[in-house]
Amino acid sequence: MEGLGWRIVDEVEREFKGKPKWRTKDETPNLIYSWSIRRNPSYNSIWLDFIAWWNYRTYEIDIHDCSHCQIRGQGIQLDFAKDKSLGNDRGMLDWKNKLDDFLNRLNEIEVQYMKP
Repeated sequence: MEGLGWRIVDEVEREFKGKPKWRTKDETPNLIYSWSIRRNPSYNSIWLDFIAWWNYRTYEIDIHDCSHCQIRGQGIQLDFAKDKSLGNDRGMLDWKNKLDDFLNRLNEIEVQYMKP
C-alpha cells in the first residue's frame, strides 16, 4: 500500500488482558487492530479494521492471527489466505487478484472522504 502512496496516520490496538469482556452487541468482537490511512492530505483518513480469532483457551491473540481486514463502513474486505493454496501458482494468482480488487475499491472510495 505504501508503494501506492497510502500511509498510516494512526494505529489503534484493542487491549486483550485475560478473558475478553465484550458487550454482546459488539458488532466486531474480533476486531484487534485498526489503521487510519490516507494518501492525500485533502482527504479524511479511511479506517482499515483487522479481524482475528482469539485462542479460546488462553484468550490471547496476535496481529499475525488476522483472518481479514475490512474498510470500515464499506462492506469491503480482503481475506488473508493462510493455507497451502498460496504454495501453487493458481492460489497465489487468485489472492493477488483479490488484493488488486481490494486496492482498486479503496482507491474508488477515497474521494468520498474529501474534506468539506
